[in-house]
Amino acid sequence: MDLPEPTSTTEVSTTPLPSRHRGIFNGSISWLTAGLVSQAHSRLFPGNAGDIDYERLGRRRAELQAEHFVITTKVGSKVGVHDYGGGEGDFIVVLAHGNTRPTRYLKELIETLQSCNIRVVGRDFVGYDASSQVPFADGALEVAAHANDEAVLDHLEEKHPNAKFILCGRSIGTFFWAGQLHRPSVVGAIGIVPFKRAATVIQNFVKTVVPWPIHLAIPVQTAVGEAFPKDFLSDEMPGFTTKGFSIESFPPDVKGKRVTLFPASVDELVPHAEVDELEDMLEKGGCEVTTTWNEGDHRSLPTAEQMQEALEFIKNGASN
Repeated sequence: MDLPEPTSTTEVSTTPLPSRHRGIFNGSISWLTAGLVSQAHSRLFPGNAGDIDYERLGRRRAELQAEHFVITTKVGSKVGVHDYGGGEGDFIVVLAHGNTRPTRYLKELIETLQSCNIRVVGRDFVGYDASSQVPFADGALEVAAHANDEAVLDHLEEKHPNAKFILCGRSIGTFFWAGQLHRPSVVGAIGIVPFKRAATVIQNFVKTVVPWPIHLAIPVQTAVGEAFPKDFLSDEMPGFTTKGFSIESFPPDVKGKRVTLFPASVDELVPHAEVDELEDMLEKGGCEVTTTWNEGDHRSLPTAEQMQEALEFIKNGASN
């Protein structure tokens, strides 16, 4: 069984597009829709991946045996889940992809994890593949992303009550493992090219595609503030407040958990200082952290040997 290809986000609709499609095209800065932002929206911002022809880019879907299904969350969003199975024992890796392609196009990362003899389950970020139906409201994208993450882990905990979960997030998948690390069933996390603030990544992306000093005239921070507003609440998710896709702190529940970070040495999107901030924040929360700087840019991935070491580091901590 396979999921249908995602519907293009450019289709004509007589109703307002949900926030995942509109992104920063709202409000007073709609002039930014031309040129640069169209490219940025397709390449970087969540929810527009339906327009990307991954096959043309030379990326293959993971044609691996898997169970594909969709969960409807408490806020009405839908999240696509891909259970690739495999592995032995009680440990399960839950994979959150980055913002350039959905789970099923992370073939190399899925196969790297499977080579470590561990079960792999992937979840699609908002707007990708089978994840859709984001409510049209301020802050809805972040609310839906959080609801999706909770729904996936709730389902897996019910299906595998004795499992110990290791969360693995690439790029924007950082917010998945950072937001769910406190759960008792989660024993640790692996962060690949992690970052602390979406605003930093977006601003640096603009700098890579717009020559100086033109990019100085683009109000990126204002755009990000409109796309990902802070301090919005959801009636369906009491206690959760949007943070503008930014990690501000970790709760006491993360104490004693192990985290491995794999930042990139020449990452044009994520400053080294931001990785250091994230590492310090985890350590202040009581986590045991190891960091390995990989050669390459924001597309770099850990090797199978590095991934095996990271998994063993986390497993050993869970056994103590």
